[in-house]
Amino acid sequence: MPDLVGTVASIYLGLVKSVEGTEQVGGELGFGGLLNNRKWVVWAPGTEMVITAKLTQGVPLLGCLAFRCAQGTEWISFPNGEYLTCGSRQADVALSKLLGLEVRLIRPGREMCQLKTNFGFDLKPGMGEDSSPVQFITTASFDALGLPLVQGIRRFRPTFVIDTAGVTGFVLDGWTARQVQVGDSCRLYDRKPTLRCPLPAQAHGELPEVPQLLRALRRVLPDNETPRMYLGRSAVVLDPGMIQVGDPVYLL
Repeated sequence: MPDLVGTVASIYLGLVKSVEGTEQVGGELGFGGLLNNRKWVVWAPGTEMVITAKLTQGVPLLGCLAFRCAQGTEWISFPNGEYLTCGSRQADVALSKLLGLEVRLIRPGREMCQLKTNFGFDLKPGMGEDSSPVQFITTASFDALGLPLVQGIRRFRPTFVIDTAGVTGFVLDGWTARQVQVGDSCRLYDRKPTLRCPLPAQAHGELPEVPQLLRALRRVLPDNETPRMYLGRSAVVLDPGMIQVGDPVYLL
């Protein structure tokens, strides 16, 4: 019998890679992950690389916000309060000014090959994700770090968060190679723990830098004896489907 491990507490849509996104009440999980997640990336034609906030060059992106209106229009806002349409010439000019180099927003789905990034890894064809299409974390993990739910979501940007009420600690550490069902129809395969870069500890808009966060993440896992910075799980989608806040989550 499947084990009920919690319910979906939040679903996060990061429309533009490295730019802050928004929480959603529901969404469609397909083989490529949450629909419209990392739909856009910031691309520098001079180097033919995607600019991420994992290096100093892209850190100003953490002060921006991207969101999708009910009518389907997609916007990016800037630290100066300006709102511009994703993919417009005006947005590309504003982003170039912000970063100090020529960039433009492109959609990875329109590319026929992998895209290189300024952090030394390639994005998968047609995806703005670094590794797996789905990332999830539990409220217990945020509690172990002393992070309120909203701040944890903003810093780590998981596809969804599982509310594990009454459970404490890094409960996901032993889940590798398990299947996870969300709601009635969506089924995932938990591939591995999510290895973390220094980005979550950086300042995010008005959220301050928290260097001590990285020390709290560094630990040894049951299936990996090398101490590294981990939080959450990376998964692939076996059975696509709709998910909503409040959906039960089962460990199969």
